[in-house]
Amino acid sequence: MDPLFILAEKKQLPAHQYMDSETLSWIIANNPFQGQCYIDSTNTSKIFKKINASRLPENWSFTPEEVDTIHGLRHVIRVAINGLNLLQYGFAENDLEKTVLLSALFHDISRKDDHADEGHSERSAKWFLENIELIKKTFFQMEDIEKENIYYAILFHEEPLKNLVDKIEYLNHKRAVDLLKIADALDRYCQPKTKWWIDDEKIPLSPPISAKHFAYKLVVKSEGNHLKGMDNYTSVLEALKQIC
Repeated sequence: MDPLFILAEKKQLPAHQYMDSETLSWIIANNPFQGQCYIDSTNTSKIFKKINASRLPENWSFTPEEVDTIHGLRHVIRVAINGLNLLQYGFAENDLEKTVLLSALFHDISRKDDHADEGHSERSAKWFLENIELIKKTFFQMEDIEKENIYYAILFHEEPLKNLVDKIEYLNHKRAVDLLKIADALDRYCQPKTKWWIDDEKIPLSPPISAKHFAYKLVVKSEGNHLKGMDNYTSVLEALKQIC
């Protein structure tokens, strides 16, 4: 089978999309930060500890076909890392730390495939509510406002901003929704077309270039680690250490 970036050009991407070495080489060849280093790794050790202490069990709703795809477990771990990394830039107060972490981990948990998969945000938000007690036991307790923030961040993460600006639910939970949208967009460097990479016009706020470079490196290193045989969590956590 052709690598993902060739299949993307042919508009023949399969339902379940797994990173391959040729596509990773293509991502590296299209490095938007070529010859530059903007990365701020000040908080990586703190983020490492938080992610390592909040591991998402692989059997939590991801279908077997989706666990290892470009929207699977590595993706949601990286989105969680990107979200926590954004807090250092003042995108939100640290009281959103738990919200950022859990909304990232669960935002794609009910995906069926790696296409647009219409309705996956609603399914994932519903899964979160239905499993709230299990989540509390596995991770940590949540205040009602934290639960609402996580729910609406997941529910709205795929909704275009133009459809949200007048929704009272969005306005009431704007910080949480915006953070997940930006963190999710930062991981688009794993997509097999550069036009699908992060687009500042489609997100609420533009992240600094250091956050973008950090996210790009996290994709390249973690996907490379996985192709070498590391499991999903080890792939991403080792990549985080390699960025330090």
